[in-house]
Amino acid sequence: AGQTGMCGGVRGVGAGGVVSSAYCLLYKLFTLKLTRNQVNSMINHKHCYVRGLAFLYLRYTQHPSTFWDWLDPYLDDEEEIDPRAGGGRPITIGEMCEQLLTRLDWYTTLFPRIPVVIMKEIEKKMEDRKAAIAEANRAEYDQQASEPRDNRYDDRREGSYRREDDRREGSLRRDEDRRAGSLRR
Repeated sequence: AGQTGMCGGVRGVGAGGVVSSAYCLLYKLFTLKLTRNQVNSMINHKHCYVRGLAFLYLRYTQHPSTFWDWLDPYLDDEEEIDPRAGGGRPITIGEMCEQLLTRLDWYTTLFPRIPVVIMKEIEKKMEDRKAAIAEANRAEYDQQASEPRDNRYDDRREGSYRREDDRREGSLRRDEDRRAGSLRR
């Protein structure tokens, strides 16, 4: 009924009937029935793909009321992962966790539904979190704007760059040193 591919509509199966490696590994993890410590060690693993599998595992196996507690500490995680295994745009682990909390699908593969009451709680927590981040950024900006700036440095870019006249002064000194023969190469 409108489904494409050999196994259209089956979770983790692409339109061409090819099962992704990630979903094969997830199936193996389901059969192992991981403990909390094992899931925690996967979440904190050094390799981003192991971490991504752990978050997907949580989304499929845990009760929706626990999603926020599991994923909230990782919403600011800046480590990048390419969920399409080289075929897509890399995202951060934080963005992945946010998608797992707020979306009902993962690249056209459906997740189990989150009850409306719990989804509203998650949305409220996300709004509160974003408002708190915006307020902290605003306070930091206000603090920086009120601090007196040292005229010798330009902090608009990464690091501190000296003003043009300071650079000229340094090159004048080097020229004088060369003339005096004290500059060694």
